[in-house]
Amino acid sequence: MQRNVIVLTLAILTLGTASRPAAQLPDVDRFEISVEVLPTSQAEFQLLRRETPETYTCRASVGPAGEKKAFFAPKLVLLPGEHRSATQNAGPYSATFSVSINKPTDRADVSVDVTKNGVLVARQRSTLWLANPSR
Repeated sequence: MQRNVIVLTLAILTLGTASRPAAQLPDVDRFEISVEVLPTSQAEFQLLRRETPETYTCRASVGPAGEKKAFFAPKLVLLPGEHRSATQNAGPYSATFSVSINKPTDRADVSVDVTKNGVLVARQRSTLWLANPSR
């Protein structure tokens, strides 16, 4: 009996958290875009504690302005001197997150482009000055 309840609960949770079809995504007039760049050693809890002194974890969050939910939440891990990009899609929307960290590790150039049906609807470009904890 208990096993059946657990399986049913998991099935209900799975159905409830399935991604929404494109038709259910709201039409968004304004986007809220936030970015974060941290040394990976200072990022979220790591299941297996490991030293990662040279990498940076970069995150973006893109969603409707004034709401806490995000359509997109890409994450990139970079070494100094690298450039990486990630693109995520949700219905008619697409977000591209790009990050470059310079070799001296004192600056990150970040961009987020949001398109709807291929037309640019929001763009954020930022330069973040990094505090190097090893200095």
